[in-house]
Amino acid sequence: MLGLYQNFDMEQRQKSPATGISVAVGFWEDAVMNNIDDEHERLVEHFREESEEFQNHQETPVSESSRTDMSAWSCKSCNQELTSELAILCREAIKGDLKEIRAEVLAEAAEADSVCAPVDHMRRSVLLKEG
Repeated sequence: MLGLYQNFDMEQRQKSPATGISVAVGFWEDAVMNNIDDEHERLVEHFREESEEFQNHQETPVSESSRTDMSAWSCKSCNQELTSELAILCREAIKGDLKEIRAEVLAEAAEADSVCAPVDHMRRSVLLKEG
């Protein structure tokens, strides 16, 4: 991750601390979103496997003892649908929270940049006088 950050123009990074913070927040947000997407894909794959297993179980001949198994499988299938819906809602909520956090961090960075601007101006003035 640090290698990607170093590819940005050094002059641009020195110009504003907000730029560096924006880049870092962007990388962090991308990494978190990738993790969320990976977890969601794993959950969906698990549901697919369970669904296939359920389909295979339905195709086998039914005996009296397996009727109770079928009702358990039916309940499990219903739970899977609810869990899938819950996973989607959680994913959307996490993405919304990340957007809010990013906005707060960028606002703080902009505020820090406005506070640092007079100091940077004074430092440049001193350097020009010395040079």
